[in-house]
Amino acid sequence: ESDVLVVFLGLDEFSEVEGIDRKTMRLPKNQLELLRVLATTKKKIVTVLSCGCAVELGMVNKYSDAIIYGSLLGEAGAIAIIDVLQGKVNPSGKLAETFPISYSDVPSRRYYPGHEVTAEYREGPFVGYRYYKTKGVKVEFPLRIRPKLYPL
Repeated sequence: ESDVLVVFLGLDEFSEVEGIDRKTMRLPKNQLELLRVLATTKKKIVTVLSCGCAVELGMVNKYSDAIIYGSLLGEAGAIAIIDVLQGKVNPSGKLAETFPISYSDVPSRRYYPGHEVTAEYREGPFVGYRYYKTKGVKVEFPLRIRPKLYPL
């Protein structure tokens, strides 16, 4: 019997690879369904995200008590995640990217996929958080958010 469930979600090497564009910002449906089913246990859920990019987190936020953004950690990543889960280190730091609530909130979507092979970067200085802050568009993790720390 466990008090807490730890679930690892993310993108595989076929969805997230150099030189291609993703078709969606969503996590795979089977992973979201797994999370939904685990939530029926009524146990606390810690979700570890393994992806090198922003993804839509609506269902993840809904069913998770805590989220650890694991990024693409490499061969020592498991040890780092275990240290965080055991409370040996404080998972502090700042996200290097902005997580929009949905793809419809991404300003560059209007220019995707561009013309032929030319990518269009029309955002000017309003890339990432600057766009969301200037336009007043809500994001998944606002800059002023204070993380919630729960004992496991």
